[in-house]
Amino acid sequence: MKIVFLKRVPGKGEKDQVKDIADGYARNFLIPQGFAAPATAERLRRLEAERQAHETEDSATVKRLTELGRNLEAATLVFTLKGDDQGSVFGSINKDQILKALREQGLATHDRVEIALEHPLKAFGDHKVKVNFHKGIEATLNVRVSREI
Repeated sequence: MKIVFLKRVPGKGEKDQVKDIADGYARNFLIPQGFAAPATAERLRRLEAERQAHETEDSATVKRLTELGRNLEAATLVFTLKGDDQGSVFGSINKDQILKALREQGLATHDRVEIALEHPLKAFGDHKVKVNFHKGIEATLNVRVSREI
């Protein structure tokens, strides 16, 4: 029997996968439990329409995130920290502060953004910080830490 999985069933199939399964297993377990439904022509058309809509949405998201990445690479975030005359920094800049500044300046939106910073920035000067968006898009952000006067 040809079925469409409505939920992931470990070892049998993934959600929205169309597969041939033994008739008894499908009729007695998968369909009554709500894990699958018969693969009717209407259900298959609906599934294909959902896949195309999802692909269109994904391509639009990738395009938008790529543009956002280009804008990030052209921008420089400037933070000021207190310090002494010997170059010691009093404080640091962490991931949360960078993300907050990105959102305040409109460089990051509601999308998931991950700042790849192993440790807080504790030195004056320019720093390159890697920013990861979902869908595998990456950008390098320039962060300048200057001394407060």
